[in-house]
Amino acid sequence: MQQCLEKELGGLSGVTWNRPAGGFFMTVDVPFVFGDAEVEVCARDYGVIVCPVSYFALSPGRERQVRLSFSYVNETQIEEGIGRFARFLRERL
Repeated sequence: MQQCLEKELGGLSGVTWNRPAGGFFMTVDVPFVFGDAEVEVCARDYGVIVCPVSYFALSPGRERQVRLSFSYVNETQIEEGIGRFARFLRERL
């Protein structure tokens, strides 16, 4: 997933992500609030579901982050999903 993010989103202004040593998901920072409307458009128009980190946060400050899960997908699915998410971000920006 890290390689796909670098390939698809590397250099895109305001987009960064963490580099975990383990776990089941990565966090991507985007330069806009990612809420319910963005989830809907991303799923409906781009065929990929990402989850705002704000859904898991008890305090404010995570509104511009999304969570990408990699625990139940293979490399081909990761490449396709990141490509779709990247198209959403480019068009949104």
